[in-house]
Amino acid sequence: MTDLENKIYQAILVSNGIKGADIAVKLGLEKKIVNSILYSSNALKALIRQDNTTYKWHPLAKDDSTPSV
Repeated sequence: MTDLENKIYQAILVSNGIKGADIAVKLGLEKKIVNSILYSSNALKALIRQDNTTYKWHPLAKDDSTPSV
């Protein structure tokens, strides 16, 4: 996992659901960069999920996750 992916993951971990735009503001990045990483990173896909109703990102629940990377 890259440093940027880790920062995005940490932002998701400490929130109660967070949108990509809010992650971008929190990290001082452009929204399109954050969204690109959220949708393309295989490392993050194994650790997070997006709520299709609110479009917020959440860490996977313990029972939903695959073995740690």
